[in-house]
Amino acid sequence: MSTVEGRPLQGKVALVTGGSRGIGAGITRKLAAWGCTIHTTYIDRPGPAKEMAAELEAKGTKCYLHRMDSSQPDDIKAVFENIGKMHPDLHIVIHNAAATKFTLLKDAKLEDWQFVQDTNSRSTLLIAQHALPLMKHRPGARFMTITN
Repeated sequence: MSTVEGRPLQGKVALVTGGSRGIGAGITRKLAAWGCTIHTTYIDRPGPAKEMAAELEAKGTKCYLHRMDSSQPDDIKAVFENIGKMHPDLHIVIHNAAATKFTLLKDAKLEDWQFVQDTNSRSTLLIAQHALPLMKHRPGARFMTITN
């Protein structure tokens, strides 16, 4: 596939977890501007995700939305199964989804700590494991993780 001037990622497929708000939205917009087909996830705010998809589609970028709780292995698996059905090649994964529970240390609950670890740490391993078959043998494929 040829690269169009100013769109160096034309024809590439990217997944940005948590890609409809904050830093993730900025990354999503940049990848779209560079020519990627976009897959992005959200957990509990479909409104901003739908707005992002409409914005990108209005500019000619194909954008797919997936509801995914990064702390839930079955959600992660389902997203990659769906992506694989649509696009057997995945070139870029930006794992940006993250969570925290703001509290004083003395008030912290073990289940809150576990949720944060599952969302921010364990999910990185699971997403990488599910992404690898779609990224393997794709020249220039990249996996990046951003978390708090």
